[in-house]
Amino acid sequence: MGSESDLLSLELSWRELLNDPVCGLKPAIAEFHAYDCFESKGEFQGWRRSETDFFRRQLRQAIINSHVSAYGIAYFKQDWDDIIQGALRNLFGNAEGNAVRNCFVRALKWANTNCFDTDLSFIFDQSDDLTRKRDVLAVYDAFLRHGDEIKLGGVSFLNSREHCIFKPPICSPGSLIEMLTKS
Repeated sequence: MGSESDLLSLELSWRELLNDPVCGLKPAIAEFHAYDCFESKGEFQGWRRSETDFFRRQLRQAIINSHVSAYGIAYFKQDWDDIIQGALRNLFGNAEGNAVRNCFVRALKWANTNCFDTDLSFIFDQSDDLTRKRDVLAVYDAFLRHGDEIKLGGVSFLNSREHCIFKPPICSPGSLIEMLTKS
């Protein structure tokens, strides 16, 4: 999560680091993958541990300096279905809907705390899963009807590699989360 300027700042810093890794001592990196970097595989073949550690630290610092933050939630659907039944199921709904509600709540709380402009749009990855889209739109509709402190600008289902401000091709989403959580 971040403001437009936060995301643009991160993209610029990240691209600079990928284009000039380890202060120019290594060739440019097309796309960062934390696993490859940690294991010295792929584009990091031949890198020493000290070099991969230094590079990951540089990338992590770029994230910290940008003030971009992340929130994610995941459930094992089968476990959810086995455990959340009856009255609990009526309260919490299915795993996907509950995860979406959690993300909406956290994003709205973040925006209310960190942004002067609380006009938000939610962008989800493009999907042909109509149930998923229905769940997301139902949650969005509920927030539209019951939330008044934050203006919601819409929900879109887009190809994130083509439409997001911060372009994922420079980093897999899992690698970005890993960079935020590992020291």
